[in-house]
Amino acid sequence: MRVMSAGDGYKYLLRSIASGDGDRSLSTPLTRYYMEEGTPPSRLIAAYVVEHGKRPSPAAIMKLRAQAILTTRPVKEVHSLSDLTETWRARASEYLGQDATAWAWGVADNPEAMLLHADGIP
Repeated sequence: MRVMSAGDGYKYLLRSIASGDGDRSLSTPLTRYYMEEGTPPSRLIAAYVVEHGKRPSPAAIMKLRAQAILTTRPVKEVHSLSDLTETWRARASEYLGQDATAWAWGVADNPEAMLLHADGIP
């Protein structure tokens, strides 16, 4: 397990979400990424110029950028809560080396208050 800071989340967002079609250095401004030829946003903006004969408005550029981000993401998979719970329970049981539900009840049913530490969980 690794401790993350708000800065780590921000770096993840910039690396994988905002520029979803590839890895880019964080020293490169995101605006430069969006203006570079060949990136999904610039291709959509160029197509807009060809179709309409003018550069898109700032609001239209924002919509084109959002469209570019969404088209580079993998398709979402929808699973029922029951299926997700079953999967999580199986993963937790494998990790704990025992039935996860029984382990949780053992922690909850303890008459003495148990103090759990991350290093005390297998």
